[in-house]
Amino acid sequence: MRLNKLALISGAVLLVLALAACSSAEIAATAIPDVPANTPIPTPEPTSPGVASEAPGACRHAFYPLRSDMIWTYQIVSPVEAAEGSFELSYENITADSFDALMSLRDPETDEIYRASGTWYCSDDGIISSDLAAITFLTAADVTVETLDYDGITLLPASQWEVGKSWDSSYQVNVNFDMEGMEISAAMTVDITSTIAAIEEISVSAGTYSEAYRVNTKGSMIMDLGGDMGASLSDIPIEYNTWYVRDIGMVRQETLGVDADGTYVELFSLE
Repeated sequence: MRLNKLALISGAVLLVLALAACSSAEIAATAIPDVPANTPIPTPEPTSPGVASEAPGACRHAFYPLRSDMIWTYQIVSPVEAAEGSFELSYENITADSFDALMSLRDPETDEIYRASGTWYCSDDGIISSDLAAITFLTAADVTVETLDYDGITLLPASQWEVGKSWDSSYQVNVNFDMEGMEISAAMTVDITSTIAAIEEISVSAGTYSEAYRVNTKGSMIMDLGGDMGASLSDIPIEYNTWYVRDIGMVRQETLGVDADGTYVELFSLE
């Protein structure tokens, strides 16, 4: 059970990085009380319109368009799980230098819906997700994360997107969770490098795109359990591909490496 819990947490970190999800120093997953169990998230017809970002200034990014009146719906598909998950992504409080990202996800095993939100920041250097706290959104309510330090950027400015371009990100976080009644605290260090590897055609549920930018991300993660368990998981490899389309955003993400099980995330609709 201990190893399963650690695997769950480390796996969630990888998915947060891959999705470039929400960021907030004070964030926790909470089940939505007014949504009955077994009530499915509405399934819209697949659509793939291009959108013009409403963000001004540095937050206006062609490969991460922001609209307060639209919802990006993604499917989480796993060949080893019977149930498929999905989540919705939307934005609000969009300004020239920051915006809030909002996510809602239904756990396919429990039918609970979880929400998370966080603030991103924008500058001439790119878009910055300066916190990994939204890990709680992808795991459970008994896991909390505090980001201690962050360096680098999440996405380069769109004007710099060309094949071969790379950028770096690093995080230092504390993770606290309950494992079989025991309160555990672990320190994590995550270092990743992202490179625009190719421009290629890709087909997802939302449509077929002839010029998708494939970003390959590689790195490592170290989890130090310190005095709680006197152990560490060193140099856990990180590798995943993410495809972005101009005026659409992220359309697909898949995990790579020897431990990959074929799970992927893809855009289902944008409306």
